[in-house]
Amino acid sequence: MQALWQAAIEPVNIVYTILLVVVALYWLSVFLGALDLSSFDFDVDADVDVDADLDVDVDADMDVDGEAHTTIGWFAGTLHFFNFGKLPFMI
Repeated sequence: MQALWQAAIEPVNIVYTILLVVVALYWLSVFLGALDLSSFDFDVDADVDVDADLDVDVDADMDVDGEAHTTIGWFAGTLHFFNFGKLPFMI
């Protein structure tokens, strides 16, 4: 274990060691943030009585004519290709 620590803090590896610690702290904070004190509370009461009377009458008439020409740049197109509009990402 001491040899591993000495190899980790050598001048060649110190930058990578610091980056690994930062990434490990980030994921630890994500993991602890996902856990909540209420997530350990398992109180289940199953007494459900539902009575619904629903009467819906919808009459819709719509006429839309139009053309949409959109041009996006190469960077936005690349982000759209990799679905970054739908997924959160961190810079």
